[in-house]
Amino acid sequence: MRAQGIPTAQYYPVPNFFGEVEYEYLDYEYVLPTLDTQRTTANNVFVGGGISRPLGGKAALYASALYNLSYDGNDPARAYDSPWLFQVGVAIGF
Repeated sequence: MRAQGIPTAQYYPVPNFFGEVEYEYLDYEYVLPTLDTQRTTANNVFVGGGISRPLGGKAALYASALYNLSYDGNDPARAYDSPWLFQVGVAIGF
């Protein structure tokens, strides 16, 4: 699975809490019932929010919960098993 250029926008209405919108273009391969593989693409739009805690300097620890507005549970070739995406990470500013 390859993600192509993931634009993300975050808005901080109050310190440490943010709203987020993320667009993702995926190019991925999946296995068919015949054990052959097929390649497809997917466009996903995620919305949600999270919390960010400064670690000192220009680094911060964050956690977010995003909902995939493009999720289709009936698509057998879908890239995700759930419409929810949970992320935890470290962000470093320059």
